[in-house]
Parts: sequence; C-alpha cells; structure tokens
Amino acid sequence: MSVTPQDFLDLAIESSELADSEINYRNIISRSYYAIYSLGIDVSKCMGLPQFSDIGSHVALQEAFKTSLNRELKLLATRLRVAHTNRIVADYRLDTEITREFSTQVLTTNKKIFADLKNIQLQ
Repeated sequence: MSVTPQDFLDLAIESSELADSEINYRNIISRSYYAIYSLGIDVSKCMGLPQFSDIGSHVALQEAFKTSLNRELKLLATRLRVAHTNRIVADYRLDTEITREFSTQVLTTNKKIFADLKNIQLQ
C-alpha cells in the first residue's frame, strides 16, 4: 500500500499547523476522518467482522463495529458516526461555516479515535 491511514492523519495534522482559511479547516476534518475510516476498515477486516454490502461503505463500517462482540468497537461505532457526520458537513454543506476552533476540536477527537483503533488493532 503506497498510502496508509497514518499518512491521512499526518496530512491533517500538518495542515492544521498552517491552516488559515475555511477550505483548509474543511480539509483537516475530511483527511482526519479518512484516517480513521481507512484504519477502521483495516481493523474490521483483521477481526473478521461482517461486511454489510446493502448499505453505504461508511455506514457499513459503523454497523460492523456496532454489531461486534468487542465492547470497545461498539463504543467506537457512535464516535465514528459523529466523525462521519462532521466529514459530510465539511465536504458537502458549503453553506455551513467551518471555523478553526471546530476543525481543531474535530482533529483532536479524530486523533483519539485513531489511537483507540490502533490499540484495538494491536491486541
């Protein structure tokens, strides 16, 4: 794999250090979401979680976590849903203002989700 989930997170972090416009703030939210989404897919596959093909891939990952026997993944399902909603706002709700403070808050939360997924992956 030429690009890893960590690469997405690193880009979001680097972007946050230089961000000075709303488009940058939106990009931080989007890239940090794709970091956790990509890592979540890896974790899901490694754990042999069911794949839900009848719904969108982002919702399918949330459902896989929610229906998992792993308590930590069940808790992460809700956090992943919120992160996905934030990404939708950043990417598609162009009439909604995204501030530096909001993008920083989302990045901090997504970094925690990423770390939690990494811990689960290492178990």
